[in-house]
Amino acid sequence: LAKATKLSENIHQKNTSLTFLQNISTYRSSWGAKIAAISRMVPYDMWFDNLTVVYQDYNFAEISITGKAKNNFAIITFLKKLENAGWLENVRLNHSTKDTFNGEQINSFQILCKSRH
Repeated sequence: LAKATKLSENIHQKNTSLTFLQNISTYRSSWGAKIAAISRMVPYDMWFDNLTVVYQDYNFAEISITGKAKNNFAIITFLKKLENAGWLENVRLNHSTKDTFNGEQINSFQILCKSRH
């Protein structure tokens, strides 16, 4: 009876692991393709310092993009492209500040949005 109980626990543990792996496979996104798509949206007078993806649950991930732009028009253009992507939601400029980089006036920014999987 003890051996049967141990086998049952082992089967349960393996089923739990299998379910976890199936969920990862089902809900994972092709982030390589998504990051490539975002990079194609970047205007020529803008660059990223950091792009962070934090999973909220299996349905959404929060994306934070920080970077620099030569002007506000570049930031607005990029925001519009993100909004029109179709798989991003709640696209918003969290902050934009004037800064100096290599003696040139620029805008540092952070954009936040959510990705649907």
